[in-house]
Amino acid sequence: MNKNKRILIFQTGEPSPLDNSGAPMRLVNLIDKLVKSNYEIEVLLPRFFHQNKKFRDKKLIFKNRDKKIKYTFLESPGYQKNISLKRFYDHIILAKNLKKKLKEIKNIDYVFMGYPPIEACFVLSRWCLKYRIPYIVDYKDLWPELFTNNKNIFFKIFLLPIVFILKKLRNFTLKNSSAISTISRSFLNDLKLDGIQKKKIVF
Repeated sequence: MNKNKRILIFQTGEPSPLDNSGAPMRLVNLIDKLVKSNYEIEVLLPRFFHQNKKFRDKKLIFKNRDKKIKYTFLESPGYQKNISLKRFYDHIILAKNLKKKLKEIKNIDYVFMGYPPIEACFVLSRWCLKYRIPYIVDYKDLWPELFTNNKNIFFKIFLLPIVFILKKLRNFTLKNSSAISTISRSFLNDLKLDGIQKKKIVF
């Protein structure tokens, strides 16, 4: 691979190489492979760590400096429950801060984004389209479909307009992607989105 190729990675829902959190997941494996292929990597992570619901120590970035990898933490307020209005708010603030950060980033050849969060992925996909940067979406959760599984009928009715908007943002992000990576084909088929099946799917 061309050693000058630069890839931007945005991931929220799993451990990074900074976290030393058990067995490596998709993000850690991806970064390891890209380093071996001589890519220059810029990694954007929320400072709020979804798995343990705590904020990452900013010192982690300075302790793990690497010429090939640049890490940046994006601020957001955090949340304690996976399905909650606080998580909605957290994702909105995260997307806002991501948009600010993207103004500083240049000369990116490829983008790999972890989905969800919808709002941040939508912001990043629009940035990619503006600068004609191909991007891959790593689709791991049926989001926002999970909200419709709530047994509280009043909560579901309240969420209907929010879910409708989130689906629009999600569909835009997926349909304009260069490829989609996901857990399995059956998982992707649950989406039932027109045009998605025609894309190059990576497992």
